[in-house]
Amino acid sequence: MKTAKLRVEKEVLDRQQLADIDAQKNLIENLQQLENWKHEFVSQEKQMQERLKKILDAVKKHDEEQKRVKEEQREMKNKLQRSRDKHDNLRKRLDEVEDQLRELKAERHKNERDARLSQAVETLKHLFPGVHGRMTDLCRPAQK
Repeated sequence: MKTAKLRVEKEVLDRQQLADIDAQKNLIENLQQLENWKHEFVSQEKQMQERLKKILDAVKKHDEEQKRVKEEQREMKNKLQRSRDKHDNLRKRLDEVEDQLRELKAERHKNERDARLSQAVETLKHLFPGVHGRMTDLCRPAQK
């Protein structure tokens, strides 16, 4: 009886020992898995830090590029405005010159017409003894 009782106790202790060994193995496996995850996370953290550094460098470069492009844009706007101002000035000058040209052409036509009329009056004076000239040349109005 005593032996049977001891045997039962031994079996219970053996089962407990096996359960403890299994639990220890599970804990060791869990610990190993956690350490592997830790290594993975550490390596991922390093990769992420490298990516962050690269991104920050790229952002800095892009900021500098953006500043440069904005400066170029401002310069181009200034150039465009100066070109528009110059164009407007040249357009005004061209309009003035065209007005002067029209006035000169009108004056030339008027002079040519007056010259033809004067020549016609001179011809009439030689052909007809009573012709003294054009009425507008002979009379001066008091007001125009």
